[in-house]
Amino acid sequence: MASVSASSQGAPAPTGPLQRGIVKMVLSGCAIIVRGQPRGGPPPERQINLSNIRAGAMARRAAQSQPDTKDTPDEPWAFQAREFLRKKLIGKEVCFTVETKTTSGREYGVVYLGKDTTGENIAESLVSEGLATVRREGIRGNIPEQVRLCEIEDQAKSSKKGCWTEAGGLQTIRDLKYTIESPRNFVDSLHQKPVNAIIEHVRDGSVVRALLLPDYYLVTVMLSGIKCPVFRREADGTETPEPFAAEAKFFTESRLLTAGRSDHPGELPQPDHTGNHPPPERQHHGAAAEGRLRPLCGLVHGGVHAGRRETARSRAIREKSAKSVSGRITWRPRPTWTKRTGNLLPR
Repeated sequence: MASVSASSQGAPAPTGPLQRGIVKMVLSGCAIIVRGQPRGGPPPERQINLSNIRAGAMARRAAQSQPDTKDTPDEPWAFQAREFLRKKLIGKEVCFTVETKTTSGREYGVVYLGKDTTGENIAESLVSEGLATVRREGIRGNIPEQVRLCEIEDQAKSSKKGCWTEAGGLQTIRDLKYTIESPRNFVDSLHQKPVNAIIEHVRDGSVVRALLLPDYYLVTVMLSGIKCPVFRREADGTETPEPFAAEAKFFTESRLLTAGRSDHPGELPQPDHTGNHPPPERQHHGAAAEGRLRPLCGLVHGGVHAGRRETARSRAIREKSAKSVSGRITWRPRPTWTKRTGNLLPR
């Protein structure tokens, strides 16, 4: 693969206006979800794909409605690339410029860690570690940023980093397990010990999808003792949220996708005596968030373990308190993301 000479540098690449946001989720080694600041309700969010590079595709489960299809495994180094970004970006402020937008609405741009372009260039970091490759078919020799990406890739090749190692990448492909033959036996085998996990998806305020480590079981986990409003799927495929479903989902996302606690596994962080939740400094990163979960906490006889009755009573007291102030709870419409830096406007 031919490299581009640094001597061919010319005018800088055209960029759009600089925008800022908080990284909510990392979808793959070259795609992230960025959200705005919450103002009276869940903030707007958008997907940003990194320009000029490609990282391996993550595994996908076959559609249940298509029995003839097969599960798609990870491409080599795909999971490692996503984990590299997850640990670096989740919950952090980034700035970005959108360079191109496809007809389908997919946005491609450059992402920097921090408030301005003096921060770390995320695409360059991935390429330097051998976790992404440069899309050289679209590279033009008169754009310094693209020339630099090619030079960084050449250095990663010579150092045999990541996907450029002689051993290849078969050892980096996960053996994902989507089903558990005997859930009860699986739970019993863990002896109620906390399990390290990555929260992959929040379905609603009380149900999440978790990747159990180190064996890569992908399971649905329900928070014990509570039920949140849900999103109902209509006949046309759209989802209609029940009252406060979006707010409950964002409440859980902002705590588990950004930082999962390990001292109360499988549950939301417990509020202190003032009713406030612990600050992020007392929590640790997660992607999706990395946390520790009690094994399949939705599998509980009678809804609550005997040893957790005190916790159940505490929940009931807090629920009663919340009902007493329900008349003062107001939420604004979900805002839209504007092109002006850091400015969010209601619809």
